[in-house]
Amino acid sequence: MQVKLVGPSGFRAHSLALDASAAVYTVTSGAARGHSSLVDQARRAAASVALNLAESSGRQGDDRRHFFRIAYGSAREAISAVSLLLRVGAIDGRAAHEAMTLLDQCCAVCWRLLHPVARN
Repeated sequence: MQVKLVGPSGFRAHSLALDASAAVYTVTSGAARGHSSLVDQARRAAASVALNLAESSGRQGDDRRHFFRIAYGSAREAISAVSLLLRVGAIDGRAAHEAMTLLDQCCAVCWRLLHPVARN
């Protein structure tokens, strides 16, 4: 049985980032030989999303937004790395698209955290 972790203080963005990072680790575990550097980069970028969102939970104001920006950039970097691995045929297409979909959702969440809608 897999336990679903929600993350610090119930922060759902962190849970999504953990799922995305796990998906990247899974899809890259079967990568063709000769791509270890790019696999490592994809994994580190995906992990950075979750780690920076976790760190943001203990921060406030502009300091917190800084970690949201890093998480957003890392999600885009991970998408690019997975996309490149897919384009060169190093990883499975279906699993890659699933990982990129989760990472894209992370981008959307980070964007909303960075650009909150004004409430009347």
